[in-house]
Amino acid sequence: MQGWRRRTGAPAVPHAAASGAFAQHPWGAEAHPEGGTGDAIGATEMRVIPNIAQLLWKTAAARPADPAVVEPRSALVTDYACLRHRAATVAATLTAGGLQASDRVGIFLDGGADAIAAFFGVAAAGGVAVVINESLRPRQVEHILDTAGAIALITSEDLLARQPRRLETTSRIVLARDLASSATVAPVSRVGMDPAQIVFTSGSTGLPKGVTVTHANLLAAAETVIAYLGITATDRIASVLPFSFVYGMSQVLCAVGSGAALVVERSPLAAQLVANLRAQQVSVLAAVPPLWQQLLSVPAFRDEPLPSLRIATNAGGHLPVPVVRALRRAQPDARLFLMYGLTEVLRSTYLPPEEVDRRPDSIGRAIPGAEVLVLRDDLTPCAPEPLARDRYAGRRARGVFRRSGATGRGRLAVFRRSQPAHDQDVGLSRQPR
Repeated sequence: MQGWRRRTGAPAVPHAAASGAFAQHPWGAEAHPEGGTGDAIGATEMRVIPNIAQLLWKTAAARPADPAVVEPRSALVTDYACLRHRAATVAATLTAGGLQASDRVGIFLDGGADAIAAFFGVAAAGGVAVVINESLRPRQVEHILDTAGAIALITSEDLLARQPRRLETTSRIVLARDLASSATVAPVSRVGMDPAQIVFTSGSTGLPKGVTVTHANLLAAAETVIAYLGITATDRIASVLPFSFVYGMSQVLCAVGSGAALVVERSPLAAQLVANLRAQQVSVLAAVPPLWQQLLSVPAFRDEPLPSLRIATNAGGHLPVPVVRALRRAQPDARLFLMYGLTEVLRSTYLPPEEVDRRPDSIGRAIPGAEVLVLRDDLTPCAPEPLARDRYAGRRARGVFRRSGATGRGRLAVFRRSQPAHDQDVGLSRQPR
């Protein structure tokens, strides 16, 4: 296959010019086991850990026929064997096209099985996934692709057709439907600090910044959250947030890591969302404060508990105490976890459900394997009162992604790695005094 790595100074490619090098071929209805040993990284003193894509490969081997992704809008159910086959197809095609370790690949797809397969396929091939919110406009998409130095963009004709104008980018446009390969692959080996994803912030404090997240970060976050939430393979996890959002991707990783089913629900109407969650018998629901408030405005959610819902989580912002109280009244049988964390650290603290009614404004305790310190302005530890700024020490992301202008390849600002930390309840109010 002719290589398609981007060359510095290459002219912008409009989105209509999708490559003909990829044969038109559907994902394929019949999945099969993916063999091979993967390409090992060279000798290193760093601990070799599984590629984040191993989550999918292992679950597919153990539960091939179990539902992985449920898309009620299109009445599609993708099992784990088929999802792995799709991801393997992405990995094999990218590798055949010349993808090199740590090359960035944009993923601009509607939330669903194709987007999830693309994420794990890029990771399995050793690339770095850049998941782009499907609601962004061309200028924003172009900014992210340029900042990340993405060599390719996996997208769909439907999503491109919804744009007000063509994308102008030097990234090679690859249509998801055109990805095809009969090769069998396994995820390449990675070391802990190898980048797996660049997560772009919302830009609320300026232009969006790309935060580099490693395979170790994602694996640790998935394992930790699955453990303290108590997610099992029998759960049906609602996916109501974009995959480009750290919190939204967490639902994907928790589902795949536990063998649960991910129910993708994107209804813009709160009443319809509630009806769909009830119909799909969702047992785990993760939302942000504005969404919780919308759901509480729906009588069918506020006054009629969802019988299947056993876990509810909040992140992405502080949930006001009145809303916490209202949510507890509306869904009394659901265990409510209040969670905090920056994009750079994925997850920092959580308040266990047993503590929510007693102190709903607390940030709770550090997640297992991390430590939260309360410091004065001069960065010295402070006594329990008065509260000062908090500082996180744990499995942090590698840092803010920056491109090297000379070569177009990535340069990373690396944060200090932490020592093992304690799992203690810090019992802090969210607002310092």
